[in-house]
Amino acid sequence: MPIDPDVNQNKQTMEYGSYVKIVDDARFPPVSANHFGTPYDHYALLTRDVDSMPGLTIPTTQGDHQGFVQKYGFNEDLDSVTNGHEQTIWSVGGPYPWSVLDEPTQLFVSSSSDDDVNIVVQVTGLDQNWEQVTHDVTLQGTTPVQLAGSWRRVYRALVTGDTSTIGDVLIFDGDTVTVAEIMPEEQQTLMALYTVPKGFTGYITCFESTVSRNEDMLFRLRIRERGGVFKTQHIAQVYESPYRYNYDVYKPVLEMSDIECTGSPTNNNVSAHAAFDMILIKNTV
Repeated sequence: MPIDPDVNQNKQTMEYGSYVKIVDDARFPPVSANHFGTPYDHYALLTRDVDSMPGLTIPTTQGDHQGFVQKYGFNEDLDSVTNGHEQTIWSVGGPYPWSVLDEPTQLFVSSSSDDDVNIVVQVTGLDQNWEQVTHDVTLQGTTPVQLAGSWRRVYRALVTGDTSTIGDVLIFDGDTVTVAEIMPEEQQTLMALYTVPKGFTGYITCFESTVSRNEDMLFRLRIRERGGVFKTQHIAQVYESPYRYNYDVYKPVLEMSDIECTGSPTNNNVSAHAAFDMILIKNTV
């Protein structure tokens, strides 16, 4: 579809979701709609056609297309260096403790408030077979409650029902190492990390980040394939204003691969947000 050459700029710098004027397209002729005879132009909303991407076809059979994944995190207090490592963008702070979940692990859930009783928390992650699993657990205040099954990963938890939690809800292993947190002001986790389930391929469509006013930060999108190490797949130096990168060719991520967003500010006590969107497709073989 031809668009106005004034906005026909590099696709990567173009803002998806913007309206652009359609020109020289017989399917959309101008319409004279006022008493002066002035034609009204046609406009289109700039989006992406996933099905038209070379090498990427979304199956239409029910159950084949897992759907859309959006992961976003927030860290309100990043320092320039923490134990020699960049910090993961998640609410707990510090580097994410991936090694805790190297093997299938029993996990527990509790609140920092004795008043958080009979509130249901829904936890989603991967089980011992790297398959996505969701379990509900009922809080019993500060008393730890064991989650069903063994876990390889946890990447989302949220409060269900009509009662909010008062305290911080922590999900942790037998050594009390926290792998996820629900803050009372959020009622769900804020974790810019994810692991692709077994039998699926993820396609990252965009990455975005923000940092505190008058501050700058080096953000990384890192991916670790099963049996490998974390490698930087995208890097951005951000100062004050929001940053967003749209992948013209969606970035594939193999099954059982870990994804995380990290940040390293120049100064201490800096807050930051990071997020990425992904389409999850079931493998055909």
